[in-house]
Amino acid sequence: MGEANKVPKYPSAILALVSYIMVVPNIVEITTKNGETVSIGELSTSVLGAEGLIIGLIIAVLSIELFSALMKIEKLKIKMPDSVPPMIATSFNTLIPSFLVALTFSIGGELFHIATGEYINQFIYTVVQAPLQNVMQTNFGIVILVLISQLLWFVGMHGGQAISAIRNPIFIAALAANVQWSQMA
Repeated sequence: MGEANKVPKYPSAILALVSYIMVVPNIVEITTKNGETVSIGELSTSVLGAEGLIIGLIIAVLSIELFSALMKIEKLKIKMPDSVPPMIATSFNTLIPSFLVALTFSIGGELFHIATGEYINQFIYTVVQAPLQNVMQTNFGIVILVLISQLLWFVGMHGGQAISAIRNPIFIAALAANVQWSQMA
């Protein structure tokens, strides 16, 4: 997506990951052998699994779009002499926009947590993703998806591609949940 927006693609990808990590919980409570509960800093598997899928996609798109917009502002770029190699100049040009994007998502994620008492990935999962998965992973839900796809074909659109933005994250989350359950068995 960064490449399509004509900004450096690797910093864009890294920034999308950093932005996601900024908004999800990064403290896990574990119980020790003595029965004590200890908080440690790490990402839980639920954040990296099906629960974090939809918000991960949303955060990636938003962070790269914000990064692309900030990269177009010349005042945020660090001016380097012409003798500096282009890769080094690019690294310095992305510093301030990257910092601003990470700061924005960090503050936004913390404000959301303070306001609701939940992290954004937990909120999206309980409000949007879980109900959609419950409906779309039934026979009725599959029939609805097929009917919508066929109706789109009827009006001249590629039905499978048109509904793939909704269908794929739900099915990928179901696949991730199946993998997680199969590893526990």
